[in-house]
Amino acid sequence: MLFSFRLQGHCGWLADMLMLPIMCLLQGTLKESPQRTHRWNNQRLTPVERASLDPCLMVTYAGDPKASPRWWWNIPIHHIPILGGWRNYVAIYAETTEEWFPGWVSDHSAVSRIPIRGGVRLLLGPSEALFFGVDRRGRQVKVIHVGRGVIGGNAPQSYRRSPLR
Repeated sequence: MLFSFRLQGHCGWLADMLMLPIMCLLQGTLKESPQRTHRWNNQRLTPVERASLDPCLMVTYAGDPKASPRWWWNIPIHHIPILGGWRNYVAIYAETTEEWFPGWVSDHSAVSRIPIRGGVRLLLGPSEALFFGVDRRGRQVKVIHVGRGVIGGNAPQSYRRSPLR
């Protein structure tokens, strides 16, 4: 199954750049790459796409029982660590030398529209999460677990500078 998704456009990129200073403040540290998983940067999976994912190419994580709910009223609290949002993350790499796009299956399923080279950090919420990768041609690629960390913690430098999605 090939996934069809659109890359991040110019408006999404501009919105991201404008949000970066705010996201640095909301995560509570300037030592790490700020979170960039905003609505305009993700594309929800269709039920067919979700069903077509190969579990052998994914990594699965138990939920973090201490994680806050995703939303507090209409505020995405999970993206605001200084107010009790999600801090625990996993670091994954895709087994590809090309650009790839991380995706997740949990309470909702989506794929990032921002290309990655190398590793990425993905937040852990209260529910089980499955993470996957897709290349530019829309084919699923194998992802591997390389580590864990906490935003603002003592994670290795290589994790802290990896993009947070």
